[in-house]
Amino acid sequence: MASWNIETDREELREFLDAKVNLYNSRAFVASDPIQVPHRFEKPEDIEIAGFLTSAISWGQKRTIIANAGRLMEMMEGGPHEFLLYGSDKGFDRFLSFVHRTFNGIDCIYFLKALSRIYRDCGGLGRLFQEAYRKHGDVARAIMTFREEFFRLG
Repeated sequence: MASWNIETDREELREFLDAKVNLYNSRAFVASDPIQVPHRFEKPEDIEIAGFLTSAISWGQKRTIIANAGRLMEMMEGGPHEFLLYGSDKGFDRFLSFVHRTFNGIDCIYFLKALSRIYRDCGGLGRLFQEAYRKHGDVARAIMTFREEFFRLG
């Protein structure tokens, strides 16, 4: 039976992860990947929202994902955080026509309203995760807290 050496395995993991950082943390990669959408923003909350929504529709061709995620950001007038904080229910109606593969306008509006509530009531995605982790000391429980909050009606 092969022996296991944590130091050797740790070094192999470090080399592997460093190679991935070099591959993905480059302008060339970002320019051709949906991750470019949150990279368009500077405000942390805008980055967070753009990243979440882009990841929610990230299946299919990269070109289509980038175009549709960009359209979502445009529909929020280029300021996702401000739109979610200060938008009215009528403002969400414009998203009824949004479609990305099987993600339709009703899905989109639900996501936007859930995010709006999370930013208004919980201080945002980051704060929700941080406080849940601080409370429970467990990443899985923090994710479950997010899930519960995201799907909470009202």
